[in-house]
Amino acid sequence: MVGIMGNRKRITTSAMQLVWTHKAIKDLIAIRRYIAQNNPLAAANVAATINSHVQYLQSFPDMGMRLKDETTRRLVIPRFPYFVIYVLSVSNIEILSVYHTAQQWPEKL
Repeated sequence: MVGIMGNRKRITTSAMQLVWTHKAIKDLIAIRRYIAQNNPLAAANVAATINSHVQYLQSFPDMGMRLKDETTRRLVIPRFPYFVIYVLSVSNIEILSVYHTAQQWPEKL
């Protein structure tokens, strides 16, 4: 399957690579640590759920809602108040950050 990104084509196959930014990794670790203070099992479950939904992006990179441009998207995590911000390129899915829905959005993603 071929997708159009501006003047470029993007092939949407399972060959797309997931790339987690340092910030996104820190976000996920912080979420897990915060929840683990009260419930370590729930913390592991939330982190695993976020990660598994991010993995779906390799097969369905366009499943997140478009944000400001064609390439930046938001993936809502079902059952939990979190979403993942990611950017699509021709061959990569770059995970930028993981936010709680109550957090204020930054000016720049």
